Amino acid sequence: MNLLSLKYFIAVAESGSFTKAAERLFVSQPTLSRQIASLEDELGVQLFQRNKNAVVLTEAGRILLDEGHEILKRCDSLTERIRQTKLDVRGTLRIGYHGSFDNSLLGDALKALSSRHPYLDFSLVNCNFGELNRLLMEGDVDVIFTSAVCLHSMPNIEWTRVQDNTLQVVVPSEHFLANQDAVCIRELASENFIMLERSAAPLIVDYVVDLCLRNGFSPNITLYVRDTQTGIYMVGAGKGVGFLFSQIPVHHFKNVKVLRIVDCDINFDIVVAHRTDNTNPLVPFFLSVLNNLCCQHPS
Repeated sequence: MNLLSLKYFIAVAESGSFTKAAERLFVSQPTLSRQIASLEDELGVQLFQRNKNAVVLTEAGRILLDEGHEILKRCDSLTERIRQTKLDVRGTLRIGYHGSFDNSLLGDALKALSSRHPYLDFSLVNCNFGELNRLLMEGDVDVIFTSAVCLHSMPNIEWTRVQDNTLQVVVPSEHFLANQDAVCIRELASENFIMLERSAAPLIVDYVVDLCLRNGFSPNITLYVRDTQTGIYMVGAGKGVGFLFSQIPVHHFKNVKVLRIVDCDINFDIVVAHRTDNTNPLVPFFLSVLNNLCCQHPS
């Protein structure tokens, strides 16, 4: 049995007529009839009951129709997979990301790339902003997901915005400001602050301190933490107020309230960045997939 005979058989079965099937296939009716007769001879069964007005499938014909569709579908899928191997770029894409963020976009991109290029490998590194910058500059990763503010003054870097992100204040749920949705920085002048260690996010720490100074007070920083989650737990314990990004999920944290900062004046959006001299051919593939995902689901 060859695929051409199978396609001709399916056309006749679906049309219910040799004449209509021949027109659909752009072949002569005698040619079509010979192909079907040859297929019946090969299988040793009759596939159609023929009458003046139409042709009707026999039991053997019904079985072949059901299985024939699946056979052609699998052949088409195999053909596409083989064609894709010609286009596939094999190798490893090294990606750095901040684990506290909502990284669902990264997960969607990895899934889409794996489906398109099954021989592609990924190396993922989860670390803080400072470490992400170091890995990128030293060539230990190909791309990083980070905040736009963290890339200021870094040379030979290109980046693409992928998600909205704003700086917010987090306060204990019983705090007197917890009944508000937004806050001005000057309203926090008398608070104890919980801050990330400067080595983890120097630009962000410097910005918060500068924002406080521009609003007439020096922040009373009573506790430094290495990661955002620890900071949120400390806020929930009543140790002070802290800062976090809108892209950091907090629904699983109890005893805290998140407030928008009305006088924040800097871009903290999430971006994907790479070095301009990076020669890994997988980087443009990755950026293209991200761009398509962002167009489908704009922030």
